[in-house]
Amino acid sequence: METAKVYVCIDDYMARFTKYVKRSEARVLAQGYVVGLMMDGERKSVEPMSEKVHASERGMQRLLAEVKWNHEGAFCEYRRQMLDETDDPQGVLLIDDTAFSKKGDHSVCVARQYCGAHGKIDNCQIGVSMTYVGQGFAWPYAMKLFVPQSWDNPDDHECVKLREKTRIPDENVDLGKFIYLSE
Repeated sequence: METAKVYVCIDDYMARFTKYVKRSEARVLAQGYVVGLMMDGERKSVEPMSEKVHASERGMQRLLAEVKWNHEGAFCEYRRQMLDETDDPQGVLLIDDTAFSKKGDHSVCVARQYCGAHGKIDNCQIGVSMTYVGQGFAWPYAMKLFVPQSWDNPDDHECVKLREKTRIPDENVDLGKFIYLSE
């Protein structure tokens, strides 16, 4: 995977997060994943991204599903760095939800729900986000995937199977969209 040719500073940027991902193979895959997210292309799923960064599709799937990493530490480091570079005494945090349109129903938390991008009920995932906005800049501060009611019914056998298949932790429940980020 030759990500340095695509994004010259990616090695320096990703080096800041090495202490949060213990295994070197996982760090290489994580860097490829980040580069894949930044590259052109409509689909940001594992298959096209792994092709673009010349990584194993199976390895990328493993990165997203099984690799252990300190996500809280990594996100704290990200926010610290961004605040160091962009701190604004008049900066504010904005809370919003963003719909990610989906064609199928196999992605985690996909449901027929209101999709703002389409202005109607549609098949989508919802990300509830907090964005730090200052004078001349804005960057994502936090985001969580919204768990719709259809994915949070312990009495529904299909719902329980979907949660097990997608490995949603038991503590991830439907709280209502704007309560998510207050945790």
